[in-house]
Amino acid sequence: MKYRLAIACMVVGLLMPEANAQNMPHQHDLRELPGDVEVPTIQLALYRDEKSGFNLHIQVEHYELEPPELAGSKAPAVVQGHAHLFINGKKFSRVYSPYLHIPADALLEGINGMTVTLNDHRHSVWTKDKKQILATVFLDTRQSNPQIHYFSSSQSKP
Repeated sequence: MKYRLAIACMVVGLLMPEANAQNMPHQHDLRELPGDVEVPTIQLALYRDEKSGFNLHIQVEHYELEPPELAGSKAPAVVQGHAHLFINGKKFSRVYSPYLHIPADALLEGINGMTVTLNDHRHSVWTKDKKQILATVFLDTRQSNPQIHYFSSSQSKP
């Protein structure tokens, strides 16, 4: 019960842009999606790595996850950009592809939160109706099945 309350508080904090702006040191501007594009979806899948840490798969639809040097090579109707990975509220990495290894030493022993936001190449967070497009997974590194809670701003489930 204690864990559920803590997780609920963290998720609420992630969903409140005003509170989030004060708590995340790498907070970026927000950018509303153009009205003529499909809204990107984001889902996260987390797998324990056989050697150390975890492997994160970022599944996106209606979004070109790519480095800045490839920007502009797609039709304007396709939303383009990269992602930002936050671990326990701190920016860990920019992400340009769907697969990323998270080393064990990047995580605390016990409960951790990972949030991935979709960003344009100026680092603004993409939004729809002023809601950030993001996904969050909470994990407990001590558990054999580490994922303990999952949230995505997308409609579909992983």
